[in-house]
Amino acid sequence: MQARIKKQIYIGVIISLVVGAIGTAIYFIRRKTTNTVDKKSAATSLNIEPKVAFPNDIIDAFDTFLNANAAAYGEMLMVYVSQGNREYTFKKGGASMDDYSGIASMGKYLAAAVIMSLVDEGKINLDASLSTYLPWIEGYSEYNQYTIRDILSHQTGIVADSAYDNNQNMNLDDSTRAIVNQYPFQSGIAYPIRYSSSSYKFAARVAEIVSGLKWEALFKERIAEKCDMKNTFFNRFTDNPDVGKGAQSSPSDFSFFF
Repeated sequence: MQARIKKQIYIGVIISLVVGAIGTAIYFIRRKTTNTVDKKSAATSLNIEPKVAFPNDIIDAFDTFLNANAAAYGEMLMVYVSQGNREYTFKKGGASMDDYSGIASMGKYLAAAVIMSLVDEGKINLDASLSTYLPWIEGYSEYNQYTIRDILSHQTGIVADSAYDNNQNMNLDDSTRAIVNQYPFQSGIAYPIRYSSSSYKFAARVAEIVSGLKWEALFKERIAEKCDMKNTFFNRFTDNPDVGKGAQSSPSDFSFFF
């Protein structure tokens, strides 16, 4: 009797696993198909001009170069190039154009788009000093001399990268204060203008203050949803996104932004 019950349990477990595996496979197949269909329908509904391929000689040159150098990337490559109404895509390996990955400083384009949407609405003045929006920074004259325009054009002496850029135990307010305290400007020293990812955190914090939204929600509302970017985000699990270099996106999503 017990043996028969055990046998029935084993059979039930096996059937459950098989059904679950089939269900999972169907889900991902439908998801991939839906993504493709959604991208096409979204492009139409958003009045996005269809892109065309580059001339064959350019495509051949791209293909030759990427195939010759694919080994350096473990034969796993996804490349998307857009210029005007022209586009080029290249894929090698098992990844999908809908898979997201880190896009490093390309996220600065997304961040700048969010900021400029607030500028267009008159909520941010590109040439106002930081203390206009971050009163606490007024006591740090070296930081307060900078404006949002300076940040977006990399015309500051703010540290390029910091230990607080992606600290999961902070929010944007905490991290900007920590950067100022950790990297003070000393009087009498000329600090060179530098390319800075960390400085974008100050611009993002200003955007949070004037909008009343956290950065991720603000980006989603103003850029991601309007461009139908479903696989693009800065950091969905913390209020301290690495705005300058920590965004993630997929090639298909990013093509909608451009």
